[in-house]
Amino acid sequence: HLHASRHDTRQHHSAVRDGHEFFGALCDAIDAFDEVLLVGSAQATADFERYMRKHHPDTVRRVVARQTVDRPTPGELAAFGRGFFERRARLGGVFEQAD
Repeated sequence: HLHASRHDTRQHHSAVRDGHEFFGALCDAIDAFDEVLLVGSAQATADFERYMRKHHPDTVRRVVARQTVDRPTPGELAAFGRGFFERRARLGGVFEQAD
């Protein structure tokens, strides 16, 4: 579990800096996997994908699909991911855009 920090700074508008630090930590976590399903609100996933393309181009290549969901519980998120990757495995790893 990763959580965005909320420390105020006058440098580089704190919300932007906090977002970049959080996205950077997510990229570090994603790099441990070969394939990733990006799940979240449409705006959040788009912002994160834009950040990855600019700052972590190798990481964005791990994202195999993106799914828009609003506030899933941890159990719903785990079930969604399991179902997605089980379907993907049955299809022989064929690209499946979830969005």
